Amino acid sequence: MCQFLKSAIKRALRKPLLKRRIRGHLASQGGRAGLKVVFGRHWAEVPGWLLLSQDEQDITRPLEFDTGSVDAIFTEHVLEHVDFSGGVSFMREALRALKPGGVFRVVCPVTEKVLSFSPSGERDREYLLGLERYYPAEKKVLQELKVDGFGEFSQVFLLNSIYSGHGHKFIWSAALISKVLSALGYGSVRQYEIGLGAKPEYCLERRRRGIYLGADPAEDRRADYIYDAESLAVEGVK
Repeated sequence: MCQFLKSAIKRALRKPLLKRRIRGHLASQGGRAGLKVVFGRHWAEVPGWLLLSQDEQDITRPLEFDTGSVDAIFTEHVLEHVDFSGGVSFMREALRALKPGGVFRVVCPVTEKVLSFSPSGERDREYLLGLERYYPAEKKVLQELKVDGFGEFSQVFLLNSIYSGHGHKFIWSAALISKVLSALGYGSVRQYEIGLGAKPEYCLERRRRGIYLGADPAEDRRADYIYDAESLAVEGVK
């Protein structure tokens, strides 16, 4: 059986299961909180939100939600794992699925943060130590040449790490995401630093990335410790 046919059968079998899961989630909420969805099932359960993995809902394909049925959509460090056209398709489908006034919030590594990175504090140095672990051979050569590559040229190694590692396919800029959202028909489009947004309850992302990956979701989202050298949030309102 060809791979295309296998994938088609898999999607067909998954569809009714996902529909039942959506209905079950709505029933469990008693209609109180509306429908809020996290695509790319990260980290931990979030009360009141339906969390879907990529296996449950491929974001590059039509979303299994009725038009105008979703109050909020959130995704964190997922958009960069699909190609450009797949990302645009996801933004278009999110707009269709959202209710009027619904919010689409995407958090991902963006070129603005990467290319402006300039290590100056203890957290930056800790972040660079983590980055160096991805480049043992390069680090050895730099040491032999007496070149401070991870200090003076940290942006170069950060850019390469984000582009070539972790299964990433396309690295966006926040400006490009904003332009695409506006072109697709979202009304209000704004960029935010990590942890900030129009509605604090929609800011589900980790507050610390790269220098600390803990096991406690509450610790990861502590508002008093924000460090992310890679990411920004972009929100579009239907």
